[in-house]
Amino acid sequence: MAGFTLPGSGFSGQYSTVFVNQNEGVIPDLPTFNPDIPISTRSTDCFARFDPVMAAMLAHSSGAPAPPSGNAIAVNGASFRTDQRVAPGSFASVFGAFGQTPDEILVGGTAARIVSASEMQVNFLVPACAALGATSISVRAAGVELGNHMQKGGACAS
Repeated sequence: MAGFTLPGSGFSGQYSTVFVNQNEGVIPDLPTFNPDIPISTRSTDCFARFDPVMAAMLAHSSGAPAPPSGNAIAVNGASFRTDQRVAPGSFASVFGAFGQTPDEILVGGTAARIVSASEMQVNFLVPACAALGATSISVRAAGVELGNHMQKGGACAS
């Protein structure tokens, strides 16, 4: 095994220094891990601080998520970035002009644990049962909805 560090991202990894030719039947009928996209690397990439692996990943990504909708905005609680979706069990924040301090957050109809709340921001823990997919995030006080947000991030199964 040999190690490497991607120059642009700083990620490190390992690779095998021994070539195994599957066509000779050394590993017959077993699943393999072959890259979907061949990526050539050159020493000039390293010197230019260019990461061809990251470039290939970004070139094949679907791009930024659709813009959020609703009168509140929910963001990743670690970065406050709208392009990073919220994940099950993670911290999230929702911003809006609520008019009063919210006492309840519903993620796909399931109550989330509020960590802190004010009239303009609520920090909460996304329910662990949240599954990937579009869902609504509802901000409430005394059972009345103060704001809502449509997020690609999760909905809990009933």
